[in-house]
Amino acid sequence: QFVDGVLMDLGVSSHQINEPNRGFAFGSNGPLDMRMSRGDAASSITAAQICNEWSVTAIADALYAFGDEKRSRQIAREIVFNRPLNTTGDLVNSISRITSFKERTKTLARCFQALRIVVNDEMGALEHALSNMHKIIRPGGRLVILSYHSLEDRRVKQLFRTGSPLPAPPAASNSEESLPWIELFRRACGPSEQEIATNRRARSAKLRAAVRTAIPGSTSNDDIGDQLGFRGKQKSMPLVGAKQLAKLAAAAQSEIDEFEENE
Repeated sequence: QFVDGVLMDLGVSSHQINEPNRGFAFGSNGPLDMRMSRGDAASSITAAQICNEWSVTAIADALYAFGDEKRSRQIAREIVFNRPLNTTGDLVNSISRITSFKERTKTLARCFQALRIVVNDEMGALEHALSNMHKIIRPGGRLVILSYHSLEDRRVKQLFRTGSPLPAPPAASNSEESLPWIELFRRACGPSEQEIATNRRARSAKLRAAVRTAIPGSTSNDDIGDQLGFRGKQKSMPLVGAKQLAKLAAAAQSEIDEFEENE
């Protein structure tokens, strides 16, 4: 059973982030938890366990890989030195001791992001979902994805351009003819200044979209290309212009406002 399209919003729930007892935010003190689903046995590991039980090397690797933190090893040593860490305040104090005031907020954001991603295996879940999208979207159908940081966007871009969210060795790379996706526009679209002004958390959002190519033995890629208005090796074109994106954004915001009013 195929669907005509899928919209994936990879953002984290603001309601969860704003709850101090969930341990996601560094702006308020709470238990060092960070589990999205605390009742799920698969999410049994907590941020406190990582900070209190993992080695310096393991913590540093996580901060670097999932937070792009260049000072990961220094921060990891400080975390281990200040054990036990039981609250978000404990973690904030450990990181703040070796971070300048100017860099403190960005450093805390990167470290908290990295721990949250590890606790919930966010990249593993995303890679699994992206790898299976071609199985459920019909030829000519759309996949639209909103990502919010470079780790997510990197995997989405990799999927649309190579057919897999993970880098593949050159020998295993797919030919253009066998790729399951054609990008609708080459560069990711970002929010307008007006949208950022009304919703600051949208500032890092990136939107990418692609169309599903033909399944072997069914509608040809050229037929799909004819329907979309392009053929051959041209793998992307701005089918969604700036005015159309603005209209879509305005319509989406209107739906959100109406929903909030009804709530």
